[in-house]
Amino acid sequence: MYCPECGAKVRRDEDICPECGADLWADETSGPTEQELLRMEAWVTKRKVQHRLLSLLGFLLGVMIFFGSILFAAQKLAGSDKVSKIYKKLGISTEEAGPEETVSVENAAGVVMEDQQAENTEARETSTAAAKAKSKKG
Repeated sequence: MYCPECGAKVRRDEDICPECGADLWADETSGPTEQELLRMEAWVTKRKVQHRLLSLLGFLLGVMIFFGSILFAAQKLAGSDKVSKIYKKLGISTEEAGPEETVSVENAAGVVMEDQQAENTEARETSTAAAKAKSKKG
């Protein structure tokens, strides 16, 4: 390699010409290449999209928690009949539920199934009684 100023022969690992003191890499670009710039731009864009999605997810989660707590409080204040029945069958007081009174999903589902079975049984008994009454008339 030769110095662009004086033409002296220099080694490739030198930054300054030992003869005249000229900067050997002045003509070279010291910044990133175009491909590197495109890669960096794509990375920044990807990060911005990820940040926006996570922000949106956090916002939606906050909204769900907010409205869920409002609905829960409204049910507690209104004393919904179905909720009250389930609480009574599970032995949970609607006044104050302590930490030892936790309810599993299986127990709650079982109570709902029992209610539905009881309603079905009542409907069958009513229809059977109506059919017997009709047959006695006929």
